[in-house]
Order: sequence, then C-alpha cells, then structure tokens
Amino acid sequence: MTAFRRFGALAAEDLLYRQAELVELERSLREYQQEDKESGHRDRERYAFNWDKLQRSGHNDAAEGNDDIQWQTILEIREKLKSYPG
Repeated sequence: MTAFRRFGALAAEDLLYRQAELVELERSLREYQQEDKESGHRDRERYAFNWDKLQRSGHNDAAEGNDDIQWQTILEIREKLKSYPG
C-alpha cells in the first residue's frame, strides 16, 4: 500500500492567499466603478449598466477619455475565479 501526502495545510494557506487576491481585486473594482460613475465622462458614467461601453473601453476606436482599468480588472477577476475552488 502506498501512502501519499495530502498537503492540507499548504492547500488551506493557498486558498487564503487566493481569497486575499480576490478581495483586493474586488476592492479595486469598486473603487474604479465609483470613479467612473463620478467621472463626468459620458461613456464612463454608463459602464455600470452598459456592458458594451465597458468592454469596448480599451479599444482604439473608443471615445477619448475612456478608461479600461475597470474592464481589465474584471478580466483579471475572471481569470482568478477560473482556478478558484468551489
């Protein structure tokens, strides 16, 4: 019979680090959302309810003054969530 080590403590620690990363990304996202809402920029103020404007915010043809930091943060969160258990 072969015994394999489970690494439970390391797995738990890794999960805590992943949670901390997601918490920080969420905090940043909320900050960017508030900044966009209060920006006075026609497109950025609509990001919260206009997915197309948000996801196109970094395209070359986007109106001047658009800021894609919110969209880039969402994409980073998506990537982190792909490897997040549960």
